[in-house]
Amino acid sequence: MDVMKWCRSYLFITDGTVEKVEQKVELLLKTLFAEKDDYQKEKFIKTFCEHLNYFEQVLCFERGIHPNQIPHNSAVIARNKDEYIRKVEEVKNRMESQIERLSEHLTVFMENHH
Repeated sequence: MDVMKWCRSYLFITDGTVEKVEQKVELLLKTLFAEKDDYQKEKFIKTFCEHLNYFEQVLCFERGIHPNQIPHNSAVIARNKDEYIRKVEEVKNRMESQIERLSEHLTVFMENHH
């Protein structure tokens, strides 16, 4: 069974986030979840990806750059493109940190609860 399909079902907004999430999920599947069944892998992937997806959505909404907000903010974005790019980069950086942070927490938890 292709358990990565659960990971691919989440739509991440910022460029490169999908790839980073998939890489981290694949690594964790090979290490922490190698001996687990598909049900456990599915629950891990959904929990991991859902958290990151919600986190990214909130970051984008807070900055007014969520795709649902862009039609309303398009004039502001057009006038201030540098600010928009800065906000997108800020979200990307926060997402990278959160991906690492969440995977570290999961690793510690799994190593202590065999």
